[in-house]
Amino acid sequence: MIDHPTVNTMKRALDVSALRHELLAQNIANVDTPGYRRIDLSFATILADAEKQLAMDRTNKAHLPGKEDSGMPLIVRRVEGAARNDGNNVVIETEMARLTQNTMYFQAVSAQLGKYFDRLRLVISGRR
Repeated sequence: MIDHPTVNTMKRALDVSALRHELLAQNIANVDTPGYRRIDLSFATILADAEKQLAMDRTNKAHLPGKEDSGMPLIVRRVEGAARNDGNNVVIETEMARLTQNTMYFQAVSAQLGKYFDRLRLVISGRR
């Protein structure tokens, strides 16, 4: 694929969103499983990784390069929230809201990536 910071950032955002979608769907599927604890991504880990990835210009060969990608974010089993008598802490309404929010985020990033490629296609074709 195209190796450009914009494309790489959007690809990572889509990958993280897709992973979160899987985790939220797993929570919903296990809403009635006794002892199940909801899982989600660690926002702090995602934020720390994003800060490490900030692009920096190397105006001199003596400057240090940026840090490499550390992989996918940390998956955390969430223990907060009131557990029911069976030990499960999944609230279906909350998980559905999170799933909807994540879907909207994925669609927004996908639309922006599509617009980026549309602009690139326009530049390559030379049409106005």
